[in-house]
Amino acid sequence: MNHSKLVAIGLTATELALWSPSAHAATCNQFKNAMVVGASRHRAPAPKFRLDRTHSADPDEQYFTISMVGDVRAAISCSQGSVRFFLADGKDREKMSDLMPIMAVGLHAYGIDWRQALELRDQLVRMVKASDAQSAKLGFAGGEASLVISIAGVPSFEIDTTE
Repeated sequence: MNHSKLVAIGLTATELALWSPSAHAATCNQFKNAMVVGASRHRAPAPKFRLDRTHSADPDEQYFTISMVGDVRAAISCSQGSVRFFLADGKDREKMSDLMPIMAVGLHAYGIDWRQALELRDQLVRMVKASDAQSAKLGFAGGEASLVISIAGVPSFEIDTTE
């Protein structure tokens, strides 16, 4: 892994040593399959994917909605078969507990080792709770994970790819 590409905001040296993800799912289909496996491993409901729309100017850009936990909205964007972003948010302030499984499953589907995905998710939650801005970001080779709690208290999680 190229540590020069790793940006970890707010991590101590010990926490950084525990968290060093660098891989990502190569295709949208691999990402979706890994989400199913990750959900099973986390004992969460299996995600269901529905093609929401295709970009009008670029038919190779598709948007899928993901149903997994009733009170969490989730989606992925795929361009040329690769994941561009994954996002999930609660429908109201009480849904952080519902968001936790899909955060871990999304990170694992991105290609992060299961244990590291759980650690990253938990680290983001700790950072948000400690932040006056109620937001946290952790970057890694090929992407960035972020968690934000809106002013209304609604949690939102996102993985953006940079490759």
